[in-house]
Amino acid sequence: MDHRIKGLRAKAKPLVPIVNVGKNGLTPGVIGLIDRELKDKRLIKVKMLKGALPEDAKRKDRNGLAARIAEATRSTVVEQVGSVVVLWREPESPSKPL
Repeated sequence: MDHRIKGLRAKAKPLVPIVNVGKNGLTPGVIGLIDRELKDKRLIKVKMLKGALPEDAKRKDRNGLAARIAEATRSTVVEQVGSVVVLWREPESPSKPL
């Protein structure tokens, strides 16, 4: 799995965040949007805006939110740099290559 993660990290470098988690936090609408994007693209970046976390947020708060996003969308956290998280979902049908 380590080689796969390295490959996914490399593929994620040029991506830009396509979903922002804002001051309302992780709402069902945001989860649904991330879920749809993962279904279409399988590898996406999500940005957690400052309003999504408490003002005195620490690294563990960002990690916790990233883990909650991954759990809610049945995806894997590939990489997290600051407030940007890269998510990947295993394909439902192995016929569509990444």
